Amino acid sequence: MNKRKLKSYCTLFVIALVLSVFKFNFRNSFITGSESELEFGDVPASFYSVSDTTFHEGGYGLHQVSSYKTYQIYVEPKPVRDGRNLISKVGEQVYRLKMRQVFIDVPEGQLTDVYDICMIISYSVIVILILWILILALKTARSILRGNVFVTRVSKYLEKTGILLSSLYLIQFSVSYIFTQYLIRNIELAEYEVVFTNDTNQMYILTGLALMIISQIILMGKDIKDEHDLTI
Repeated sequence: MNKRKLKSYCTLFVIALVLSVFKFNFRNSFITGSESELEFGDVPASFYSVSDTTFHEGGYGLHQVSSYKTYQIYVEPKPVRDGRNLISKVGEQVYRLKMRQVFIDVPEGQLTDVYDICMIISYSVIVILILWILILALKTARSILRGNVFVTRVSKYLEKTGILLSSLYLIQFSVSYIFTQYLIRNIELAEYEVVFTNDTNQMYILTGLALMIISQIILMGKDIKDEHDLTI
């Protein structure tokens, strides 16, 4: 059983290591171009909400407050027919700019609260997982400090920690992917489109799988030690 688990964990580790080398972008296939353009301009009124009347030196008046949410997203240029590029010209210095990761401000109410609800739930789960991982790490360290290295308990602690770290990665990856797909279907940018790029910390899953492999090696070491003791 230990050898089978070890083989499975090693296979998963190699797959995760290979995938971590590549950054995958998923384009929005149903948007093929745009006739609009990026431009400089004043912030629209939809980005503000009017609060209650407030007193100032000139008397009473309405007070406008910002009312929007900021999201960090990845973008790529949409296909255009004339081959235009985003160019920066300052004196004799000319550069072609490629926007990749940007922040967008979205007026309050333009998007549903589904994302906020999902984020609250996912962050709650992530906090629970992190606390669980810390508890297991403390238990593992305590057992090792006592000199009990090749024991089943330490192996189980390491395996559970590895599973939790891998789960942490998968949850963050899933939330990022789902939210990006939601933005792709609800936001259209001038000359750019939202794309998904895996920016989840891949050390979570690599470290998790490595701990799972080590846990099985410890169990195999324990079995070898037990067999050696029996032969003596």
